[in-house]
Amino acid sequence: MQKREAPDLENHRVQRDIRLDPLPVSEVERHRILVAEDNPANQAVLRMQLDVLGCEADQAADGVEALAKWRAGKHDLILADRNMPNMDGLELARFIRSLEKNGATHVPIIAITADHHREEITRCRAAGMDDALPKPIALDDLRGMLERWLPRASSEAGASNDHGSGSPVREQAIALDLEQLARITGDSDVRQASALIDLFIRTARADLPVCHRYLSEKNGRSLAQYMHKLKSSARMVGALRFADLAVTLEDAAKSKRFAATKSLMVELESALGDVAVAVNRINSSAGGEAE
Repeated sequence: MQKREAPDLENHRVQRDIRLDPLPVSEVERHRILVAEDNPANQAVLRMQLDVLGCEADQAADGVEALAKWRAGKHDLILADRNMPNMDGLELARFIRSLEKNGATHVPIIAITADHHREEITRCRAAGMDDALPKPIALDDLRGMLERWLPRASSEAGASNDHGSGSPVREQAIALDLEQLARITGDSDVRQASALIDLFIRTARADLPVCHRYLSEKNGRSLAQYMHKLKSSARMVGALRFADLAVTLEDAAKSKRFAATKSLMVELESALGDVAVAVNRINSSAGGEAE
């Protein structure tokens, strides 16, 4: 049966084809990667990426859990989010490096950060991290990082990088761009992609009431921290309009412009609704294809 293209959604501009070329991963099979990341949507994306690259993901929701897992079992590399509750990525790196001075084997620690400024990378290195990956993490960028720091990484695995890691320039942000998700997850089908987007939607809906509470309390610092996390997970799944609004909200919260923040929160909730509508239409189209 001939493949039927999904409808071009007028207000969402959803792209149907999300497949990339297969990735050569045989040389990095079975490496055990400790992933310290507190956002469920980001966890799911990283787990899928590492699976594509033939690696085993051992996940921890914060630095404290990651430290306990590192002590309990052998890991070839650690991916650590810069901002986590209880113990952040910098604290985790410092703690592990201090223990390594007492005889523990050195493990590469890669920072995951939404802050791309040189000062942030310098802070990560000063804490003992070996390298940094900017969010959203493109699959080819993650593959290159594994090649650099894993002992048996293939010199052939990253030879081709046709897709690039940067997001294309857009005249205006769109509600849901599956081409962006494809750059992150690689060769995933529509059902896998929609499952990741659904997880993002559920997580964001659970976070928004907390954000409203911080807004009512005029707690700009905490609101900005939530927006920082939401923007990175939104970019991961291609919810670009939501991500752009979260960036604007983060800046407004930091500067305590609460009147502007209130109206932006309404727009943010509307953008999340647009993502839900778009993914429902994709699911309906995929169901029609299967018939």
